[in-house]
Amino acid sequence: MGFCDNDGQIKNTKATDDTFNPTAPTEGDRANLACMEDIVEVIEKNSKAADPWENFPVLRSLLKDRVDWDTDVPPIKIQKEKCRKGEKSPCAARTSSNHGPLDVQNGRLFEAVAEVWKEEGDPMLVKRDQLEDSWWHSPFPNIMNSTWDRPHIKHVIMAYGVDRTTEIGYTYRKEELIDDDEEESSIKKDEEEYDGIPTLHNAIWENENGELTVETFKSSKSLADTVLMKKPKMMPLNGGNTTGSLFHAGDGAVPYLSLSWAHTWLLHASRAIHHSSASYEAYRNYNGEGQFDDKNPLDSIKVTHRPEDGNEWIQGVPKSWKEKQAGAKKGENVKKDGDTGTSHPHGTKYKPEMVRFQSVGKSRSTGMVYTTSVIEAVKVEHKETTR
Repeated sequence: MGFCDNDGQIKNTKATDDTFNPTAPTEGDRANLACMEDIVEVIEKNSKAADPWENFPVLRSLLKDRVDWDTDVPPIKIQKEKCRKGEKSPCAARTSSNHGPLDVQNGRLFEAVAEVWKEEGDPMLVKRDQLEDSWWHSPFPNIMNSTWDRPHIKHVIMAYGVDRTTEIGYTYRKEELIDDDEEESSIKKDEEEYDGIPTLHNAIWENENGELTVETFKSSKSLADTVLMKKPKMMPLNGGNTTGSLFHAGDGAVPYLSLSWAHTWLLHASRAIHHSSASYEAYRNYNGEGQFDDKNPLDSIKVTHRPEDGNEWIQGVPKSWKEKQAGAKKGENVKKDGDTGTSHPHGTKYKPEMVRFQSVGKSRSTGMVYTTSVIEAVKVEHKETTR
């Protein structure tokens, strides 16, 4: 929703534009920021590199490719099968519906589930009503109605783990038995009776390097599986080595797409400068340069990395990262440091590989200098991030 070309959003945030819609959602101070697509145009127009996004694959995915929750797989899929006696799943009579972010946001997902599974008391519709009362019909701002912009804080540090297997989608499936004589659903119940709760069929996971796998759940487990507590097998999505649009996984709890949105905050200063002619003049006077269009906003982001068990931050992204992007498996040979930080009271048992992105801005109204940092810690899970 940071893009102004979305329906219902701000069409143009420049103060001189008559099409500005004051009633459109403006979470935070978005009315004072340029549109995301404006920044993309400037990046590609003014970059001297063959690939301006080489060190910024996250920003390329979010800003240029418009990666969203349903880019690779739908967050929720509902399948309904009608099988004849003796027919094995998947059956010929099969329908499915995909439900994206907006269906979750506006409550339509609860209605879709209730239409397939009839439960006593309509618990799904009760949950939908609770959602409406809590977020839509409440004076409290609906945090789901817009993507957050950078907070108005002098120094922002967003740190999170990556490359831990994380759930990103689910499939629910319902099977019914067709009576050959009546040619209609017959599970020995009248249509008005209740037919159980939604059944989870599989879960989609994102993994290291962005590879997607599927975990299938059996409707009933064997005694051996139950006793041995066997976990379902993880198989490549669609039977192949499927790589998603993002080159990382999340932190085991939060998908990478949610975590990585903080990368757009690195461009907060550029968006503010592009917002209006007054901002442009302030930038030109402060920097002593001719035209802002002569600069690539990505050049203002400093990228460094710290090798595993290392102490020093090295300029640029790690070599192993670039090799992963090219499909190679050879890693970076780094001299490891014996001091893992455990002697420090706030030290951890290990020093994971980290990649850090930093940018600096200056307030147009107060002149205050502010910084934004995004730190990605490789192989660190959600609960260990604060350590």
